[in-house]
Parts: sequence; C-alpha cells; structure tokens
Amino acid sequence: MIGLCVVVLLPLRQSELHTDDWGWLAIARHADAGLASYQQTLLFGYFYRPTAMLFWELREQLAGLSVTGQLWISLLLLASCGVLLSGWLHSTGLPSLAAALAGALLVLCPPIAGTAMWLSSHNEMLAVAFGLLALWASSQMSWWRWCLAALALFLSITSKETGYVFALAAAVQQLPQWRAGLPRWMAWAGCFVVPVLIAWLLRQSVIIPIGLELDLSVAASQFATGLQLWLAHLPSALSGWPGPASWRSVVALLILGGLGAWSLRAVAGPHRRLLGAAMVLLLLPPLLMSPITSEVLGQAGAGEILVNLRFYCTSMVGLVVLLALSLCSIKPPKEGAVALLVIAAHWGVVSYGQAGRWRDETRQLSPNWAELAAQVERAEALPAEGCLIDLTCAGVSAGVAPFVDPIVKAQLPSGHPALRCVILVDGRAPYYSLLEASLCDSQPWAGTGWHVYEERGRRYADIIGELCQLALRPDDPPTVPRQTVPVCTETGH
Repeated sequence: MIGLCVVVLLPLRQSELHTDDWGWLAIARHADAGLASYQQTLLFGYFYRPTAMLFWELREQLAGLSVTGQLWISLLLLASCGVLLSGWLHSTGLPSLAAALAGALLVLCPPIAGTAMWLSSHNEMLAVAFGLLALWASSQMSWWRWCLAALALFLSITSKETGYVFALAAAVQQLPQWRAGLPRWMAWAGCFVVPVLIAWLLRQSVIIPIGLELDLSVAASQFATGLQLWLAHLPSALSGWPGPASWRSVVALLILGGLGAWSLRAVAGPHRRLLGAAMVLLLLPPLLMSPITSEVLGQAGAGEILVNLRFYCTSMVGLVVLLALSLCSIKPPKEGAVALLVIAAHWGVVSYGQAGRWRDETRQLSPNWAELAAQVERAEALPAEGCLIDLTCAGVSAGVAPFVDPIVKAQLPSGHPALRCVILVDGRAPYYSLLEASLCDSQPWAGTGWHVYEERGRRYADIIGELCQLALRPDDPPTVPRQTVPVCTETGH
C-alpha cells in the first residue's frame, strides 16, 4: 500500500507548502497550548477539530517546515486509510483479494489521493482513517473492539464533522444487535451514541460561552444548490476533466443510481449490511456539506478542483465499497477483479497527473519565503505593541500577499518581537495575523489607522492559547496617518 502511495505522489517530491499550510504550522509552532485553544474559540469561526489540531502539533514536532517530512506523514496517513478499508471489508466476509483490491483502489482514487496532497486537508483524512478504524472495530461482537470503535468515532468526529457519517454507517452495519439481548444492545448503542454525544457537548461548550451563533437553518435551496454543484464537479474530481457542466451532474447521478441498484440486486446475505453502510458513506457527506459546497464550489473556477477534492473524500470510501461489492458479484470472480484493476489503473494515472499539477501550483505560489522571514527577523526597533511591518518590495503575487503574515511567522523562533506585529505587503492587510495573545484587545491598535475587523457583530480576534488570531483592516476613511514600519526585502533595509 505504501508503494502505491509513493508512486502516485512521486511528483510531489519537488512541491512546496501551500499558503494555508504555513498558517497551521505557525499556529502549531507558537500557540504552545495543545487543546487549550479549543476551550476558548473555534478556529476560523466554525472549526471545532481538536484532534486535527493536535495532529498539526505532531506534524510540526516531527517534520517542522520540511516539505519532504510533511509529505511522508501525509503518505503514511493515506496508506493507513487503504489498509484500514481492506481490514474492514475482510472482517465482514469479503474475499481477501477483493478487500485488498478495494484498499488499493481507495489510495489511488483521485479525490482521496488529491486530499492527501494538501496538508491543510489532513482533517478530512484523519476523519476517514479513524472512521474506518471504527467500522473495522465494530464489525465483530467483542467488548474491547466496541470500546475501540467508540474511541475511534470520537477521534473521527473531532477531526472533522464528516465523522458523524461514520457513526451512522457503523450503526447500520450492526443493526441486528438489537436481537442479541438488552445488555449487548445497550453496549452496542452506547458504542455509537456516547462518542457522538460527547463530541457534540464539547463543541457546544465552546460555542455558547463565546456567543458564536452557527446558523444551521439553511434554506432548502442551498441544500439543493450544494448537492447539484457537488454532482456537477464529481466527474471532474474522478477523471481530471476541467470544470463542471450541468449535464455531467445528471450523468453522475444516473451512474451512482445505477451502481446502487445493481449492488442491491447483486449483493445478498450478510453483505447487505455492508451495502447499507456504503450507501450511508456515499450519500450523506454531500448533504451534510451542501451549505458549504453551495458557496465554495459555486465560486470555484475550472482549475480549483484540486483544493476542493476534500468535499469528495468521505463519499469515495462508500463508492469504492460499492464498486468492490458490485464487481465481486460478477461470475467468474476473475472478471470482477480485472475490472477493479482497470479502474485502479485509470485512477492511478489521474492521481499521478494531479500530483504534478499540485507541484506546479505550489511552486508557482512560492517566492523566496526564507528571505522574507530573514528580513523581518533582522528588523530593528520594533514598537512594543501595535506594530505593523510593511514589506514594501516583497515581490509576491496578489494571491499570496494576504497569507504572508503566517508564512513569515511560521519560520520565526518562539518569542520573536515580530510576533507583536502585523505583517503587511505594500500596505495591504492580511486575511489574518498571528500575534501575542495580549494584542487581541482593540487598545493596542488605537491611533495606528487600523482597527479590528467586525462582521455581523463578531470581532475577528480569537485567543488560541498563547496566540491571538486577529484580522485588522485600515480605517475608512483614515482617522490618522497609517503607521507602519517599512521593510524592503530587495535592498535589505
């Protein structure tokens, strides 16, 4: 499995970190708080993913800013998903060859491999890995395995919200347990209900005190739009075709419907429960994420499917299981195995091409990051608070400029004076800045010509352990001359 991952991701050996990756690594390097940040805020306004944040800290400790080291971690995470899927399918009675081919198919699947390429999508990969571990552990009637399933489900849900789908899939897989007597049924129910309830209560314990209201009463039109866009981009995600098209969403829906109908007819006996779990994994994630996909995929251009493959990751687990079940029903079995190999070969070629495009994109985004950080590190006479450093000749593109603050700070040592400063590029404000926690208050920025950004009554100033995640915007109209410390990275002044 690791060998397949190495081949598919081989072009990434010359890639660079993406802009968002720097931000997460900067938080992991400087926050120094572990889970404490999730007692105070939801990162970026709606993320309650403490397990994913702990994994960022592990990444930073193991590999730091080494692209090669970070890619090896992603590769092992991808390979573990394939191994866990094979183990789950084999434990449910699927033939060993079919289970192994399904695991290989999963790691070669373009949305899965594409999600693994982007470090910032590891929350989705963690949710899948822990979810598959829960499905394997709950496939047999054993007390220790059910305890493991409960723990794995909790870790999946706290990696990303799609983990709730695995809880339902595991419940569908074990529905007959209600006949096994009340004690065993209660243990089975607790295996799925308890981790879901704990994760939900922990999330609510953060949302309520900070006064963050998440509007879940989304109009039906948004669900319909999100689902339609998800289907429209599905052929592109699977095949590498550029851009969405309305007719493709119809074709994708017909293919998925036909595959499900064939599976229902062909799969018999104990595999029916496995089929039910696969249908849950395939169909529920696009519904769960439709309020987000209605916004994100609606704005996505033809070349942006690479950064949006995360929306297909969990559903691809269900699709691969459906393919394995359907093709295993073909007689003789060799024909089904050959069909799986053909699909795997095609997906491998597509995923290899994706890795090449990802390499080219990240290298195009990357100016001399180390030089930017070196110039900021050498800056002298920085104010004690309310400091704004303006890189006046940084030579970065407009798309990269809003991320320069966390990119630079990911490379600075802990306690550096620049952590008291917002880093601008040619006077343009970053999307967000990472600062010392004491600077989350508005007072340090009074008289600088800048203010803490507010929207719908919410101040974008969140405490993350020892850090503040702050969004500053220039006063409009200016109240005073905007005060900055100019730094030119070309001349070194």
